[in-house]
Amino acid sequence: MLDAAVLGDATGRATEAAAYRAAADAMKTNLNQYLWDAKANTYLGGINTDGSLPAVTCHAAMIALTCGIVPSNRIADVRSYFLAN
Repeated sequence: MLDAAVLGDATGRATEAAAYRAAADAMKTNLNQYLWDAKANTYLGGINTDGSLPAVTCHAAMIALTCGIVPSNRIADVRSYFLAN
């Protein structure tokens, strides 16, 4: 979504760019609110269709790190989890 915002800015579509930026911010907030596992200090792999929560995964940790989802105060914990697993 942030890439789409950059493209919108570059092509003079400020309204669309702002909408993509807002959507990316909302997604980041929701991922940190609903998929953060404080006991494991990393991210869950998603939410199952029945509403249950799956296990934490290295994939979720890697995606959160590379996409800028992890707040600065959690980066060390997520990196540690990723490297340990």
